[in-house]
Amino acid sequence: MTDLERAAKALEKKGAAFWEMLPELAVGFVVALVFWFVSRAIAKAVYLAFQKADQPEHVALLVSRLVRWGLLVLGGLIVITLIVPSLNAASVFGALGVGSIAIGFAFKDILQNWLAGLLILITRPFEMGDHIVTGIHEGVVEHIEVRATRVRLADHRVAVIPNSELYASRVTVYHPNDPRRVALTLTLPYGTDLALARASITEGLLALPQLVAAAPSPEVVVTELAETGVRLSLRFWLDPSVNADVARASDEVLSRIKAVVESQRAAAQPSPAR
Repeated sequence: MTDLERAAKALEKKGAAFWEMLPELAVGFVVALVFWFVSRAIAKAVYLAFQKADQPEHVALLVSRLVRWGLLVLGGLIVITLIVPSLNAASVFGALGVGSIAIGFAFKDILQNWLAGLLILITRPFEMGDHIVTGIHEGVVEHIEVRATRVRLADHRVAVIPNSELYASRVTVYHPNDPRRVALTLTLPYGTDLALARASITEGLLALPQLVAAAPSPEVVVTELAETGVRLSLRFWLDPSVNADVARASDEVLSRIKAVVESQRAAAQPSPAR
């Protein structure tokens, strides 16, 4: 048998195999088209459902894409089992399960941050523009990504915090349009007129309208009778415009209170005899 005859016989076998596989190919093509259109329809429905639930557009888009790609992967696996009957569904899904476990171990941290970011975007415990305190970080949320959240600190540095750390840790949130409560400690010597001191301190706090909110009104509460004197707690609410700068506001408040207390002491001292 010549080489030409061998080549012709090989082509004949391949042609016969192709015609034998043609029905499976046709069925696989139809199934692929069905999954393509169904995935688009379901992804659109998920997108609209998330928008009706008042979720951000980027969250709705992300979840709808995940749903669509998941359905397309499932459809691809079904098409493979239809075209190649020797590959049954159990073997394909078994290999996929082993592969997914290996990928999960290799990219555990990335997947944790990604899942935590998705949950943060959906549940929205805080939003961009909120002032948050978590661990050693305190600042304004600038951007929430799927992997990490960017926070602008008081010294204008940017902290990129992994979302898994944020989701698992305690986070205190201050909304930008709400006043923030601050409590400072002050010690007065024994013998001080507490009623007059309270009135003077409250008046001094209200004299800083650019820092201290008028409502809720400031409070001056006795918290302890210490060895050094009467310990007071100054409780007031910051104006929303200075929520992010508690240190500067506390400095101005304490400086103002110090001046008020000193003026009160000077007024209480008897004038020298002439």
